[in-house]
Amino acid sequence: MANYKKLLLVSFVIFAIFLAGCGQSSETGGKNSSSGIPGKAYSTSGLTLKSLGENVDIANYAARTDEEIEIFKTCAAWLNEFRTVDYKELESVTTMPGSKFTTNRFQNELDNGFTKYKSEVIEKQDTKQVVSLYLVDFFFQKIPELNNQTGAYLEFLMDFKLSQGPGQGYATIQCQERVVLIQDDGKWKVDTELFKQLKVYK
Repeated sequence: MANYKKLLLVSFVIFAIFLAGCGQSSETGGKNSSSGIPGKAYSTSGLTLKSLGENVDIANYAARTDEEIEIFKTCAAWLNEFRTVDYKELESVTTMPGSKFTTNRFQNELDNGFTKYKSEVIEKQDTKQVVSLYLVDFFFQKIPELNNQTGAYLEFLMDFKLSQGPGQGYATIQCQERVVLIQDDGKWKVDTELFKQLKVYK
């Protein structure tokens, strides 16, 4: 229980830092100002993702260096997989996986392809299909609660289709996804994710 509370506290502190960093980027005229997404994206370096068999529209407006692009690709693949399936247990957690589930658990599930989750949600027609995934902000920042380990902070705009039930079609949702990655054994892995719904398209 003590470890759980500690992880929960660290997750919230990480995102407080994230929010503060986003504000500073906006105030100082960083990569992405409050005017919205720039007109031209950087290269996605051949990144192709599919959600339930359909191509995902991908744009990278913030990652520039080779390292940033590699982190973007890792995060985009995880986020696409994460939002394609319905995680009934995980959706009840405000910040994840940092507050309850370990980075290693999420990475192992991603590496193994989520076959169990996919088969379950497709059979029940209770699923999400990612339509577009745009990286709009990216920065590195040290995390005091993790011995000043450097975290990679990414912000995405995402559109996804949410099943309304058998024969009832889909609602298309636009959301903001903020994700923090940390290095584990030299490999960047997702540590925390925060979701915010922005609008529902009619």
